[in-house]
Amino acid sequence: MNSARWQEAGRLFDAALKIDAAGRREWLREQCAGDEALFKEVCSLLEADENSATVLEHPLVNATGGGEKYIGRMFGVYRISRHIASGGMGQVFLARRHDGLYEQQVVVKIIHARLKSSSFMLRFRRERQILAGLNHPHIAHVIDGGLSGDGTP
Repeated sequence: MNSARWQEAGRLFDAALKIDAAGRREWLREQCAGDEALFKEVCSLLEADENSATVLEHPLVNATGGGEKYIGRMFGVYRISRHIASGGMGQVFLARRHDGLYEQQVVVKIIHARLKSSSFMLRFRRERQILAGLNHPHIAHVIDGGLSGDGTP
C-alpha cells in the first residue's frame, strides 16, 4: 500500500470510529466503493483498535511482575539475565548472547501469554517489522526475532 492509500485508509479509519458500531461495516463498504483491499485494511485497523481497547479496559493481572520465570532461559542464542520493564503487550529483559561466537548485550521483548491471540500476534509481528525498517538513534532497532522453544514470541 503506497502513501496515498495509507492516508486514505487512515482517513476512513478515523471517520469510521465516529460511526455507530452497528452500522460501521455498511458505511465503510459504501465509502470504499468496491475497493475490497481498502475495505479489508480498514476493517483490520478497526479490529486491532477494538482489541487494544479491551486490553486497556481490563488490564493484565500482574502486568508488572512475573518476569523472574524467564531469568536464565534461552531465547535463540540469547540468555535472559534480568527483567527491565513490563508494558501492555509484554515484558522487556536484558539478555546476553550466549553462543560463544562473540559478546553482545541485547534487550528481549516477550509478549504476555494472555495476549497470544492471532490478532495480537499479528500486531506484535507488525511492530517487529516496523522497527526492523527504522533507523534512528533514539529508536531501538531489531537485531533478531523469533520464538522460544514453547512458541513464545
